[in-house]
Amino acid sequence: MPMSRPHYGWWGYVKDIIRRYPALCAQEAALRETCISPNLSGMPHGSGAPSDPVADAALRELPEVNRRELNAVCRPLPRRRRLTPAKSA
Repeated sequence: MPMSRPHYGWWGYVKDIIRRYPALCAQEAALRETCISPNLSGMPHGSGAPSDPVADAALRELPEVNRRELNAVCRPLPRRRRLTPAKSA
C-alpha cells in the first residue's frame, strides 16, 4: 500500500497566499493610481485631505499583513525564473 504524503498545517495557508497573489498585485497597483481628471466643480474642498493626488498615491500602502504575503510570493520569483530553463524558439 502506498504511503500518503504528510499533511502540514501551514500548507493551506501557503496555497491561499499563492492563490491571492494576483488580487494582491491588483490591490497594490490600484493604490498607485491617481485621478487624472481635473475637478471642474469650482467648489472648495475643505476636507483636510492632501490636495496633491500624486503625493497621496505615493503615501498609500497595503496593510502590513497583505504586504508581507505579497512579498512572500514576490521574493522567490526571480530565483525561480533563473532556475527555469529557457525555451528555444
